[in-house]
Amino acid sequence: MNADSAHSPSAKPASQTPAKSHRGPKPRSRRNRKRARPDVNEEAMQNLQFEIEHLSGKQWLLHLRPYPYTFESFAKSRWVGRTILDVYTDEFKSYPRSYYKEAIQQGRIQIIHKDCPSPVTVTCDYEIQGSDVLAHTVHRHEPSVMIHVNQSPFISIVGETEDILAVDKPATLPVHPCGGYHQNSLIPLLERTLYNEKDDNKNLFTIHRLDRLTSGLVILAKRSEVARSWTQAILKREACTKLYLARVKGRFPSNLNLPKITTTDPPLNGEWMSHECDGSVESLRKRYAHGYWVTLQSSDKAKCAAFSDMSLDEFCATSNDVESLLTSLSSSDPPPDIARKMPWLHVACPVRVVNFKDGGCESGTFDHVEDDLYRRNVKPAQSSFAVIRYDAESNSTIVLCRPSTGRTHQIRLHLQATGHSIANDPNYGGEIWYGNPEGKKSCDMAQKELDEACITLEDVPLDSDEAIQNSDASNTLHPTKSLSTKDVPATDVEVEEMARAAPRDEINESLEDFMKRTCVWCARCRGQTHTKRSRLEFLVRSQGIWLHALQYEIRIEGVATAFRTQVPSWCLSSKILR
Repeated sequence: MNADSAHSPSAKPASQTPAKSHRGPKPRSRRNRKRARPDVNEEAMQNLQFEIEHLSGKQWLLHLRPYPYTFESFAKSRWVGRTILDVYTDEFKSYPRSYYKEAIQQGRIQIIHKDCPSPVTVTCDYEIQGSDVLAHTVHRHEPSVMIHVNQSPFISIVGETEDILAVDKPATLPVHPCGGYHQNSLIPLLERTLYNEKDDNKNLFTIHRLDRLTSGLVILAKRSEVARSWTQAILKREACTKLYLARVKGRFPSNLNLPKITTTDPPLNGEWMSHECDGSVESLRKRYAHGYWVTLQSSDKAKCAAFSDMSLDEFCATSNDVESLLTSLSSSDPPPDIARKMPWLHVACPVRVVNFKDGGCESGTFDHVEDDLYRRNVKPAQSSFAVIRYDAESNSTIVLCRPSTGRTHQIRLHLQATGHSIANDPNYGGEIWYGNPEGKKSCDMAQKELDEACITLEDVPLDSDEAIQNSDASNTLHPTKSLSTKDVPATDVEVEEMARAAPRDEINESLEDFMKRTCVWCARCRGQTHTKRSRLEFLVRSQGIWLHALQYEIRIEGVATAFRTQVPSWCLSSKILR
């Protein structure tokens, strides 16, 4: 019964009407489940243009030319009855009101009605209806990414079955669309290049993920039910063994400053099994372990978990070959020379996400964290490390990492906690150009060229002869500040200039040409090709960290399946390599 029928002649008296509890709006997942999303981006996705540029060695850059893209938003209940200008101004804070006003008038922001799949241009005072879809079209610039294969599908395939696809993900490539990365991410690239566009079964599903800056093995499922079963196996922990390689600062673990655990009952997955947990925060704080201990690998499985009194100096002096070490881990009868002495350093240290927006995390005891936040945010975590080789020239150590739990940034955090951060991980104690002066030099040169390409015109009127001479076309947005596009949002002045740009000539100018003419990022690229600009911006960013997912072994219903990638170049050579 709606509100109007309550006052109609045929409505029952309130006393005869069964009382109904008030229900709020359905969750978005249920509210939009049967609403087909309009395919407004279908044509743009079919016309994407990729370019490949050689970077160095076996590394190439994949550039994606800017393209028009429409961001769609289903109307929320709180938007209904409000003007489209007010909603964009209040709900979307990326641009000022002046930009949204011009974007609505010029047709960059439109409405898709329920019964009309094509976007419709409306006025600024249009009142949003509950069935509307808001469509904001922009000129999308995606950062370039590194690839290891210079031909389709651009990604090295490690193994493939009827249900599973395993690939070697390059650093800088995100697993799925996020932030500024959309088509330049692993899953869209593979779906686009491996399958025919007409293939109905061309979707890939994530089983696990790697950080964008981490390289190595990623396993994808070809069906959603397969993804669920493999994900559950990984979550069980005992059914999954994960091995990573990392290059850390210093001689591992000489700088270790964690407390040593001496009890004969070591933690399991970062938790003391001897401590009962009654659900209180006090019991959680006692249950989550914090410290390290050493064990020796042995052919006698009963002794594998035995504590060792090996000193840290002795641990530092150990050295292993990657292949031999992997053989010993996967063999029930490892070679005698490996079986005699293969120490592992185990670290138990709680972690938590500090900034959910940026993904920043930290590790520690978190004694300063309030109880409520501790309960919601702090998680137990445990990792194990074995030394592969120490390189005195670069003062860095190659270590094999075996996480027991799968917390966000866990290996990076635990290595930082040991005093040996991943050498080139700037987010967790490393240096972005560690031992790589050539890389730092290339970065500085690229940044200088980016800055010089942006002509400062803050004091020059937009319609002056000087502004026209410094522009590719007289009706193109002019740069206003010496900026690179690297992680720098549009300035207020640039947005205001965009809003004041000449209106679109709908007869002689396509929407894409209009967006290009009024695009802040295109304006910053003046005097440079898109490929060159993208390469320069790539060179001033991190080109990946020395953390590589080497091998996963997953057991489902007693059957073990293992995939493994090649050992990265920075692990094979004593010379610092990218």
